[in-house]
Amino acid sequence: MANRLPQNIKGYIALFFTLSVWASFAIFARIGTTGNLLPTDQIFLRIATCGILVCIPYLWFSQNWRCLIDWRYWLVGIIGGLGYSSWVFFGFRYSPVSHSPIWLYGMLPLFTALMGWWLFSHPIHKDTKISLALLIVGIMAMLSTMAYRHAWSL
Repeated sequence: MANRLPQNIKGYIALFFTLSVWASFAIFARIGTTGNLLPTDQIFLRIATCGILVCIPYLWFSQNWRCLIDWRYWLVGIIGGLGYSSWVFFGFRYSPVSHSPIWLYGMLPLFTALMGWWLFSHPIHKDTKISLALLIVGIMAMLSTMAYRHAWSL
């Protein structure tokens, strides 16, 4: 049945699924930081769940053990996994969930492009540079607005 659907309907289904996953991540991350869970608990749960549900079965069925040797994968995992999770969960203790579109979804493509260029020598094309420049402008505007209004409460 899925093959009979028009491309635009498939795109809308994928869009709805993606938005649902990311919105629920932001909401549950914020809810988790207001309860009894510490940000470190949430980081552990996120990494343990990924390791058990995704990484171990992938390695078991694919038999692709070479990825465990390459230091670049470990660096991406440490920065992208631990660094990103720490930034998100500790950040949600001090900011409202409405700021997550700028911080989470604005910084993720920026750091992904920069790490791809730095670690894997992936070229950054002209249209990507323009997009990244616009992201940086938006992030700076948010920072200046927050600093002006004293939006963070440490």
